[in-house]
Amino acid sequence: MSTPLSAYNARAGLSQLTLEHDFRRLAERLLALAEAEPDGRVPLSRVYADLFPANTRAGANAALNRLLREINDAAAAKDSAFRVAMTTDKKTNAANRRVWFEGPPAVPAPAPGLAYTGELNAIPPAQLVTDQRGLPAVDLPVVVLLTFNHHETAAVIARFHGHGQPPVATPNGIVYNLLGDHGGMQIVQRVSRQGEGEAQNAAHDAIADWQPRAIIGVGIAFGVNPAKLSAREWAGSVDTRRKGDSGEARASFSAVAAAQEVLPT
Repeated sequence: MSTPLSAYNARAGLSQLTLEHDFRRLAERLLALAEAEPDGRVPLSRVYADLFPANTRAGANAALNRLLREINDAAAAKDSAFRVAMTTDKKTNAANRRVWFEGPPAVPAPAPGLAYTGELNAIPPAQLVTDQRGLPAVDLPVVVLLTFNHHETAAVIARFHGHGQPPVATPNGIVYNLLGDHGGMQIVQRVSRQGEGEAQNAAHDAIADWQPRAIIGVGIAFGVNPAKLSAREWAGSVDTRRKGDSGEARASFSAVAAAQEVLPT
């Protein structure tokens, strides 16, 4: 039987997946149950009772299999070894069968001199930028994009870095995605907590870490009243809620192009 992921690594793996709202809600609840178990393995009977209380046993089993299939298919689409596993012996009763999150081995400790935290340790070494306080050696002006939920983050990454997960930089222990050079600017993205105060804190960090030409809030315009926004601030109001022909969320316009049009050079 494989070894379950730690709670931190399981949550990090789940955060990378693109799931529909209802499946993500159930996956998060399953993860919370796993976090409450000393060994990360949740009794199947507890999963049935917590996630599918109104279902018959057969219905709960079918719903759980559908959830596991959605999670594992989403991971496979990302070329990720992350998955949810379940005891395969169906002759064992539900109280003794288990469900758990598993994936690749834990990331080894960083080299001497590098920070060692749970967040940094979960990043594959090949994606870490460790020189110049984590800043890449480029002369292009930087534009920082702040996103506030996984839908916005996925839409921005797909728009600016459409070939897998981007590399990251970690100035001052804060994780930023490096989305490449666009329109003569280096595009950097960070996930902020929601709320105007949290966005202000994230913007303050970004100024200290990057000295950017612009900071663009994606999706919710930093949580302030739209009637009070200037043209400069509206450059970052990228609507990821619009639906494309495929039904997927997408950015309604290029944040970089808007920034070039309204921001001084």
